[in-house]
Amino acid sequence: MTMEIGATSSESPGYQMNPGSHLRNPTGRYNVLSARVTGYLIFCGAVCCVILAIAQIVLESGIGRYGSGIWCSALVFIPCGVVGIISSYKKNANLIIAYLVLSILTAAGSGGVMIVSAISASATGRCYESDWQYDCCSKSTWIGRIVSDSMLSIVCLLEMIIAIVAASYCCSGLCCTCCGADIKPIQEVQEPTDVKKQSLEHA
Repeated sequence: MTMEIGATSSESPGYQMNPGSHLRNPTGRYNVLSARVTGYLIFCGAVCCVILAIAQIVLESGIGRYGSGIWCSALVFIPCGVVGIISSYKKNANLIIAYLVLSILTAAGSGGVMIVSAISASATGRCYESDWQYDCCSKSTWIGRIVSDSMLSIVCLLEMIIAIVAASYCCSGLCCTCCGADIKPIQEVQEPTDVKKQSLEHA
């Protein structure tokens, strides 16, 4: 006994997607409010890093001479915050990608400055406990060095966390749109009634 198989549609059933459409239209899942908030927070954190780095230079702390907080803020942190704020008003794929890249660089840079500042604060504290009275500076200056290094380390820790959150929102706006916004529903292919009758007659 043989049975003929009915004709199917030229398009295979299942999900039908338009490749690359999620990059051309990333506005579906991009969280504008989150981008704006993280952008402002990153920008404010960068300003705090510059202020604390200047304090390190004035107090002549262990890493103050290098100005790491100033360089990282000027080259990465501030541009990242500005691009994040602009991307919340102009939902453009290029701006979102730029914000994603700068957020990753901000997380990496702030993590490095955080570690170096914590090490400097710890080393300065040990020197203060042992032989601060033999140094040319006063006790208040030593305390100021420890406080400035510690505060910069804390600010960079917060900056790193916010940058990671910002990068995740950028990914949800770019990478995840293709999984929900541009997917067409499944089309069921039904076998024509005439084909079923012919199959039963030949059986």
